Amino acid sequence: MSENTLKAGATGIRWFCKEHTSIAAMLSVFCGGTIGSLLRITLGFLQSTSPGAWPWATTIVNLVGAFMLGVITEWFALTGEDSGGRKVARLGLGTGLIGGFTTYGTMIIEMNTRLFTHHIMLAIGYSAVSIVVGLLCASLGIVVGTVWAHHSGNRLTKVTAFNTDSDAHAKASFVQATRQEHGDAELQITAARGGAERSTVQVRCAKGPQDVKDNTDGGSEEV
Repeated sequence: MSENTLKAGATGIRWFCKEHTSIAAMLSVFCGGTIGSLLRITLGFLQSTSPGAWPWATTIVNLVGAFMLGVITEWFALTGEDSGGRKVARLGLGTGLIGGFTTYGTMIIEMNTRLFTHHIMLAIGYSAVSIVVGLLCASLGIVVGTVWAHHSGNRLTKVTAFNTDSDAHAKASFVQATRQEHGDAELQITAARGGAERSTVQVRCAKGPQDVKDNTDGGSEEV
């Protein structure tokens, strides 16, 4: 398959995701969910069905899933708007792949099975590990996603700031503080009107020169 064919295919996918986001998102979730479920079932076949054994397969999928969902959610939240192809990818990976890979229902059934077969300590330990370690894995995933976003060279944050000619000093201070936070970066600030004087400002940081350009037209500015 030629490089031009691959580029044309990628362009077509991006167009479809942008113009038909809902349909593309459903297809993405379906495909991701199918893959995730098959992976979980494969691990489940390797797990002992004895009520006295630790359900390690379910433990692994839920802990890994919690970590990966934290990474995916945080990275997508910090690197761009939730629309078009990005939204389709986020739903396919998060809701589809990770959602199909993890299983809350199986975990509850396995806990009940161990309780009803008098493996009380095993049930308590299983529930404690699933919840406590699961929270730690999700938190670690968020940290990793944040670090990844910072080092990917493209980070989007949202703040609220005045966007009037009389507040030029505040805008200059805001830009300076953002540059200090992100280091050597080219900032693109787009302000959408949210009221008479206030605007919701989206800040996109991409690795590049620090040339300052001011094209303020009352509703937006690029720095």
